[in-house]
Amino acid sequence: MVELTNPPQGHRMLGKDNGFWATFGVPTSVDDAPGAREALEAAPAVAAAGGSRTDNGEGWMVTVVYGPTWSIVFPFLPATGLLLVCVDALKEYSWRIDQDAESYALMQPVMDGVVMGWKNASADDAA
Repeated sequence: MVELTNPPQGHRMLGKDNGFWATFGVPTSVDDAPGAREALEAAPAVAAAGGSRTDNGEGWMVTVVYGPTWSIVFPFLPATGLLLVCVDALKEYSWRIDQDAESYALMQPVMDGVVMGWKNASADDAA
């Protein structure tokens, strides 16, 4: 998953179910990517409920939020600004919406939800 911190265009990115996230990350806006807005709006609650996975290594951390028909992938470290939305209906592609200013406004609650999910998991472990 380290490739996700600085992925080359048109490169296979390792991910879901020990397979690949997508062959190509297609740059687009949040409204032009089918399913992206819906995924970003639903993701904060999913992440807060523990519906995310984080992989890390030396100097990198990539987080994936899993919805019923979509996944959102973004690096926490280093903070590159990369944001991929993957929808099950388009398995060979991911929507790369990191160049869309509106996506950042939608992404902040997702990141907050991931942190809340980590806190909830820590509290459950401590109980």
